[in-house]
Amino acid sequence: MAADEHLDLSQRLHDLRGTIQRYGVGLVILDPVSAMLGGTDTHRDGDVRAVLSPVAAVAAETEAAVVGIRHLRTGRGRAIEAGGGSIAFSAAARSVLLVGRLPGAKPDDPRRVLASTKSNLAPTPPSLMFEVTATEGEWGSVPMVSWKGEVELTADDLAAAEPKRSRSRSKRDEAVDFLRDALADRPASATELQEEAAELGLSWRTVERAKESLGVRSEKLPGEAGAWIWFLPENNAAEEGRQPPQAIGGGGLGGLAREDSEGRQDRQYRSPGNAGGLRGETL
Repeated sequence: MAADEHLDLSQRLHDLRGTIQRYGVGLVILDPVSAMLGGTDTHRDGDVRAVLSPVAAVAAETEAAVVGIRHLRTGRGRAIEAGGGSIAFSAAARSVLLVGRLPGAKPDDPRRVLASTKSNLAPTPPSLMFEVTATEGEWGSVPMVSWKGEVELTADDLAAAEPKRSRSRSKRDEAVDFLRDALADRPASATELQEEAAELGLSWRTVERAKESLGVRSEKLPGEAGAWIWFLPENNAAEEGRQPPQAIGGGGLGGLAREDSEGRQDRQYRSPGNAGGLRGETL
């Protein structure tokens, strides 16, 4: 499987099942889930259900938890409808969680809230506040979740709280923030960035202009099918004296992990995300 080739759940579900069984996988994270549905129209309920129902069956068969990540769309209302694409994503899940900013908080406020949107397997749990802090690890600064306790906020409260934006704020400004968040701690492939930008309503040309503004750099992985990766200058592994990430050749989870040429786990690719607008859904 090529380095920039995604796992297509509509065509290669057997690869996912085989990998779970072979390695005894207990948790599968599809990030973002929309990038792994092949040519499926993610806004058509029937099409989404046709792909996710077999995935849920594999999860039940193997007893693995499958978590799908989605971004919140703009102009959102109820939390159950706030995720990008069809409501079928939430309908197919047994549990839906939403991460959002504190309502009324300033853009630089690091606090976030994790709230339950749907819970079919247990009573609705309380909402929890947290911050993402940093600790030093082998590759430098490593993100760490610091929990701050329960808060009296619901998922609907978080979904209804639109981020504060200046009237003069442009799409280019949004694209700059998108890239800064997506590349904050590790590289991301151009293919995944393009898909995420489209889901957020950002044109690729606007993202490319934002790339120039931020000084984002790009490199092509070795090999004929090597993917292009984007990274912030301060996250350049080569400049820090480390080997850049290499792609795994083949494998059922194609593209979910990367290793170096000697088989050691190296910097993993990040699918662009933002703690201010992610959805975790368990199928």
